[in-house]
Amino acid sequence: MLYTFVELRNYVCLITYVLITPLISLLKKLFFVIILFDFLTKLPNCREDFHKKSTQNKGFIMPKQIRAKNITLEDAQKEHLEKVMEDFKKYGLDITRIIANIMEEKKRFHVEFEVHVAHNDPIVINEIDDKFDEAVDKAGKRVEKALRRLHDKIKSPKHESLRTILNEIEE
Repeated sequence: MLYTFVELRNYVCLITYVLITPLISLLKKLFFVIILFDFLTKLPNCREDFHKKSTQNKGFIMPKQIRAKNITLEDAQKEHLEKVMEDFKKYGLDITRIIANIMEEKKRFHVEFEVHVAHNDPIVINEIDDKFDEAVDKAGKRVEKALRRLHDKIKSPKHESLRTILNEIEE
């Protein structure tokens, strides 16, 4: 039985179409699965990076301003002030800005911290003392106390919603 060239070519094309097309489809699916698997294996790392950023002051850059009136701050005093302001981050609130006003009046140091937290009123704390470091420390402790209270208030609201009360009554 002799086949013409055209018939042979048609049979070869048919066989390749029948065998190769499902193989190509399978390879496409396999390639997609490999890419998806690669993406999913990298995804937990992205979550960890996001979690790290969110716990570090929720990704905000906290601009700090130090204003001094009637006093020239030394490097050690500036470092101490910066250290106290860095401690404000530990509560994980969205602090948008911190302003520290330092004044010297009648040989007493007046320290004022103005801490702006997103979606809340600013926290303003004033402290007056004879020594600079003690005034900064006292004011810093009072700001931390206010931030801790705000954090507790946000994380555990005291009031239940009306919907939860109604659901409890229905049950």
